[in-house]
Amino acid sequence: MSVAWAQLGFSLRLFERYPEAVRAYRRALRQCPHGTWWMMELANVYNDVGRHRMAIRYFRKALRREPSMEEALTGLGFAYWRADEGEVAIDVLESALALYPGNNWAWCVLGDAYYFEGYYPEAVRAYRRAAELEPSALNLRGLASALEKRGEFGAAAEARIRAEQAAAREAEASAASHRQRAK
Repeated sequence: MSVAWAQLGFSLRLFERYPEAVRAYRRALRQCPHGTWWMMELANVYNDVGRHRMAIRYFRKALRREPSMEEALTGLGFAYWRADEGEVAIDVLESALALYPGNNWAWCVLGDAYYFEGYYPEAVRAYRRAAELEPSALNLRGLASALEKRGEFGAAAEARIRAEQAAAREAEASAASHRQRAK
């Protein structure tokens, strides 16, 4: 029965019905208090609604049970960053990347944390790595902003052009997916 509650929580989160998603995940956790994935998903819901302290609490609970859980480590770093604790976020994300160096999202969030803490050379390095792993518009825009802060305007312009090209590809892929589902 706890799996059903967790699946309901997942669906409710997709439809942005956050209060109901929280209730569903909490119910799943009452029935199965060691469900680390459900702790992590509940933490993600709390991040979605801006309750970053609660997100941190549940990511940490999941990590106590599974200390090297990639998604929870990255989520914890993201929660700290969203809670305006950039230095802690940097430490957590660097630890996550030491274990999982191919985690694109962790590199992107690390770039954000470095950027907002004013560490522009480190932000450039993190965004570059994220863009190497996945040349998405998000990663390339972050790289462009960090390059501008460093005064590398030519490289920033190139990154912005690549970001817009990636955004166009992403929009086309999304439209094609919608057309396919409509058939």
